[in-house]
Amino acid sequence: MGLEHRWSQFLEAVKTEIHATSMELFELLAPVEEAQDELVLSHPSEFMAGVCAETSMNGMIFDMVVAHWPGDPPKRVRVIYRPSEVQPERATLPLFQRPSDTAPPAPRPVAPPVASRPSIGSPLNRTMSFQAFISDNSNEEAFYAAERFAKLEDAAHFNPLYIHGQSGTGKTHLLHAIGNHVNKCAPERPVLYFTGDQFATIIIDHIRARRVDLFRSATQLEGAVVIVDDVQLLANKTKTIEELFNLFNWHRLRGAFLAFASDLPPGDIPGLSERLASRMSEGLVLTVSTPLYETRVAIAQTWAESLAGSRDVFDAEVFELLADLFNTNIRELQGAVKRLNLRRELKGLDHLDLATARQMLSVEMAQRQSKSPEDIARIICEQEGVSFEKVRGKGRTTRLVQARMWICGLLREETTLSLVEVGKLLKRDHSTVHHSLGRYEKHLETPAGQARREALRRALRAN
Repeated sequence: MGLEHRWSQFLEAVKTEIHATSMELFELLAPVEEAQDELVLSHPSEFMAGVCAETSMNGMIFDMVVAHWPGDPPKRVRVIYRPSEVQPERATLPLFQRPSDTAPPAPRPVAPPVASRPSIGSPLNRTMSFQAFISDNSNEEAFYAAERFAKLEDAAHFNPLYIHGQSGTGKTHLLHAIGNHVNKCAPERPVLYFTGDQFATIIIDHIRARRVDLFRSATQLEGAVVIVDDVQLLANKTKTIEELFNLFNWHRLRGAFLAFASDLPPGDIPGLSERLASRMSEGLVLTVSTPLYETRVAIAQTWAESLAGSRDVFDAEVFELLADLFNTNIRELQGAVKRLNLRRELKGLDHLDLATARQMLSVEMAQRQSKSPEDIARIICEQEGVSFEKVRGKGRTTRLVQARMWICGLLREETTLSLVEVGKLLKRDHSTVHHSLGRYEKHLETPAGQARREALRRALRAN
């Protein structure tokens, strides 16, 4: 099978996996050679060949080739510049827009050759839908707002939408779900999705090429939905922030819909201009926090089902262990489920019990227990303004009871201690610890409780 034929097969396979925007990029690439585990591709635009070779776009191309290459995939992909005497005929639709399934596009002027107008933006992850998102008190407001926002015609009070919270709490999933819903229900609307680092890289590349005007013309699309993730990565990047402000203003003045996500609220991002921060805040700003314990268990079960076809390949206690160990970042939890399932398959096990799972996760468990349980308890006592000795005593003042509650909850999240072991540390029986954990979970249903937990976690990491 020749290289040209394999490339054609690859294009057919990838066509169903990515948005039409990214497909334009792959259709302009041409195979040059495949040798020594390296696939060499060419692009007819010198500028875009450089972008593909030096930015995060190269990683996206490589990932798609590895996933869909017919036969053994290459270990490296390199993009070079090779001019084409005849530019390929391209559709007259603007960048990012997909043709409607039900009606032909309205006549419009013929677009310039696509080789001079690079596709900009990242493909959406089609597995990230609203149906696949597990919601609880930690994210229900953001989930509801994102669903309403994605309906567009009913989203005036939600626009612009800004979601912030620590890494691994579902912000990216909600943004992709918005984009996927718009692509499905309003395919005539262009969806522009960027990550903060990709947006900065694209701006830098265009500045170097002295073609910022090219970026502006490619992104100024009527009726677009603009989505920018990880806005905090633009901190102190003055020129990039200026271009984001221009993009925001151009679309906002035309009634477009804009959604953002960040680890920080708009006003806390260093170097973000006051005018941009205020515009981002004029719609709806919402916070997401770490999902509750039961939700983490459900997420782990869902991932096990998607990987192995059934959650029954893991003992119920294994999901509880995972939810305890990986309690601050859902990406880490999902990664742990994948590693456990891989290790189960390598050992040829049909079922994974708790003891075997503990052995398989021994490294992760050791890393999580770098502080002793007593160290954790003493740090919490210091933050709560009480002594560890009094917490272990018989006192029942509000501050002592509150400190015991936080110690019980965080020891269960930060260590693998059993209820009995936590009770021994605090000189309490396991039923008292169980009662404290019930109060702890109830406390986390409030924004104040979630904020206090995050503050205590930061203190644990800082000490």
